[in-house]
Amino acid sequence: MSSPGRGSSVPSGARGLWRPSSRRESEAEFATRCKSDEAARRTPRGTARKAEIKASGEAPATAAAPAPSAEAAGAAALGWDASVALLRGIAGCAQLRFLDLRGSQLSQQAAGRLANVIKGLPLVTLSLADCFLGEGIEPILDAISVCRSLVYLNLRLNVLSGIMGIELCRALDASVSLTDVDVSSNHLSDDFGRALGMVLATNETLWKVNLTRNPLGIASGDALLLALKQRNDTIVELGDISEDLLGLGLQNRMLISSCLDANREGLTLKQRPTEVGDFGLHSFKWEIIDDPQDPYGRPPPCEPMLALY
Repeated sequence: MSSPGRGSSVPSGARGLWRPSSRRESEAEFATRCKSDEAARRTPRGTARKAEIKASGEAPATAAAPAPSAEAAGAAALGWDASVALLRGIAGCAQLRFLDLRGSQLSQQAAGRLANVIKGLPLVTLSLADCFLGEGIEPILDAISVCRSLVYLNLRLNVLSGIMGIELCRALDASVSLTDVDVSSNHLSDDFGRALGMVLATNETLWKVNLTRNPLGIASGDALLLALKQRNDTIVELGDISEDLLGLGLQNRMLISSCLDANREGLTLKQRPTEVGDFGLHSFKWEIIDDPQDPYGRPPPCEPMLALY
C-alpha cells in the first residue's frame, strides 16, 4: 500500500480521504483528488444533481403543485398551532354544550378562534381555568357578552387584572344567561370590585361569583355591601367570605354574609328583617358551650360559657 511522500503538499483535511489505487498517483493527482472528495463531502444533498442538470440542459421532472386554497392560506396566517386546529374541528359540532379547555396553552390566534366558537355554538358550560390568558382573553369576553346560552364560566388562574377586570364586568353586565362564574386566583383589585358592585346592583341573573384569592380591599367590600343591601336579592355566593377575602374588612364581611344568608332563604329586599345589613350584636353568632360530661356523672367544674363568633 502506497501513500504520499513526506514532502507532498496535501491539503488540510485530507487525512482519511486517501484510498488505494491501481497505479501509483503523482503528488499533483493525489492533491486534486483530495480536494474533489472534500468538496463532495461538504456539498449539500441534491446540489450536485442540480449542477448536473444545469450543465446538461435537462429539464427537471417536477409535478405541478396545486394552488393553495383559502383554507390553507388562512392556516398559514394563523400559524396553525394545535389549539387552532382543535377549535376548527369543534366549530363543526353544532350541538356542543360543554367545552372544557382547562390548562390549555391558547395562543392569540386560538383565543380569536375560540371567540368565534362561543358565538356560533349553543355552549352551556365553558371552562378556561389555568390557561393564564391575561390580556389575550379580551376577544373571548366580547363573545361571552353576546352569548345567550352560556350558564357556567370558569376563568380561574388566568392572570386577570387591570382593564381586563373591567372588561369582565362589562361582559357580566351584558350577559343574560350566566348564573355561575369563577374568577378565583386572579389579580383582580378594587377597580374590579367597584365595577362588580355596579353589576350586581342591576343584574338579577347571577347566583354565584367566586372571588376567592383576589386582592380585593375595603373599597370592594363597601361597593359589594351597598349593592347587596339596597339592590340585589338573588346572588347567594361570593366565595369564601369567612376564611378568605380578608381585605374586604371584618365588618363588611359580616354584613355581606348576612345579606347572602337572606338571599339563600329566598327573601326579597322588602321581606328581609330590618337588622339585615346593619351592624350590631345580631351580626354575631352566639352558642352555649358545655363542658364534656364527666364519666362518673359529677357536675361540671364551671358554669356554661357563651361563645361569640
